[in-house]
Amino acid sequence: MYELSTIFLNFHWFMDKIGWTGSRIQLVNGVFLLLTFFGARILFGTFMSFKMWNDIYSVKDQVPLRFK
Repeated sequence: MYELSTIFLNFHWFMDKIGWTGSRIQLVNGVFLLLTFFGARILFGTFMSFKMWNDIYSVKDQVPLRFK
């Protein structure tokens, strides 16, 4: 899920290479790139990281001493 924005980043790079730099389609792709980056990495990623650390913290007393 973290890599969802990579699809749009690859298309952005490809459009630069074929000479579509500054075109309307690249602008639309750039908007989707920014939205998916913010949504997937910043919002969803932060939320999932918080949930993971919360799960780890909730079972820390059940871990044997040799693994601490």
